[in-house]
Amino acid sequence: MFETRYGRSIDEIDPKVAIQRFINPVLTIQDRQDRHIPLDYNRQYFTPHIAASLYETEGLGHFKILGADGVISRAMGFIANASM
Repeated sequence: MFETRYGRSIDEIDPKVAIQRFINPVLTIQDRQDRHIPLDYNRQYFTPHIAASLYETEGLGHFKILGADGVISRAMGFIANASM
């Protein structure tokens, strides 16, 4: 878990505060079955923000998400569009 690995509580990282500092567009990618961070947590804070978007995956969990073809394609498209 996050707390064990990093020595901090997930509650210490308050997205309500962090999102106010975002200047550039932000893409958050999260699986619906993520056991480490509840998806509703990110839905609540990232989707209403104009510079942030949330891409939800299915069946990848917290770690497989990094190597999934669809995720990589989505992230590359986001980067390409953000650099224009």
